Amino acid sequence: MYKEMFDLSGKVALVTGGTGALGSHLSKGLAEAGAEVILVSRAKARQEALATEIRDAGGACNSVTCDLSDAADVDRMCRETWDRRGRIDVIVHNAVPGSSFNGGIADTPQEAWDSQTSVIYGSAFAMFKTLCPKMAEGHGGSIISVISSTGMVPQKGLVAYGMAKGSLMLLTKYAAQEFGPKVRANCISPGTIATTPGSKGTPTGDAILPRIAAGRRGTSEECVGVTIFLASEASSYISGQVYLIDGGRF
Repeated sequence: MYKEMFDLSGKVALVTGGTGALGSHLSKGLAEAGAEVILVSRAKARQEALATEIRDAGGACNSVTCDLSDAADVDRMCRETWDRRGRIDVIVHNAVPGSSFNGGIADTPQEAWDSQTSVIYGSAFAMFKTLCPKMAEGHGGSIISVISSTGMVPQKGLVAYGMAKGSLMLLTKYAAQEFGPKVRANCISPGTIATTPGSKGTPTGDAILPRIAAGRRGTSEECVGVTIFLASEASSYISGQVYLIDGGRF
């Protein structure tokens, strides 16, 4: 009985940023749990490569190209995907811009601000606006937004990224309130994650290790379990929450 609560068979999971260092593990995990994964990004070659890898492992995976910085294209992608499958049960929003700029309020160029906010927050707003009413009228579903500690606690030099992630967190909570009870919406907040095997991390990452109870950086694989949990019926009474995956950072 309880094992079945985590089963995603028959579910359709839309994953933005699903081919990246973290996203690829989330996509593989959702597929292994039984979901049909739809990869969303502009990186068509990477999408096709990962989709083939997932299918070769016995999972179901397809992809759709979309410019996540363009709200109209996001709306088009959502409508076409819904029309083809008749449902979307899970949205995992993990996308970030391909290029980033680190700066404060005084020195962040407008184009850098626009890039971060349009992909991280703007595309989420467009997806939720198009899909959440359909999900609420249909089978319901689960939204999982990938945020960051910088969206909750300011970190010097990351104002555009942090503000975008903070806005995404609050938008997700609004979605939980507005489209519940049939649509649940939660956030996961990965902490200091080693994105490649054997990675030594950045100097900042190494300096913070004494403040992590687990005594080490986490791995992308360690973000998969909570994602499957939040996508599944095992979390049916959980919404509007933020799950920290940070090894007990204090």
